[in-house]
Amino acid sequence: MKRCMFADFTFKIPFEERIRLIKENGFDGVMLGFSDGLKYTQYDIVRNFGLEIENVHSQFDRMNAL
Repeated sequence: MKRCMFADFTFKIPFEERIRLIKENGFDGVMLGFSDGLKYTQYDIVRNFGLEIENVHSQFDRMNAL
């Protein structure tokens, strides 16, 4: 069974640091929030750490834009 964790558990820690912590603590993948500030880089950051993207939580006000 894969272990995954939501990557947006706090915004006090920079995104790349959160991903590093998730990887170092034995997780296999992450659930991502749909962040405007990271929307073009968060996928690459996650993959660079060797984690899978389990799913992406989309914001309600943009759900019809998918």
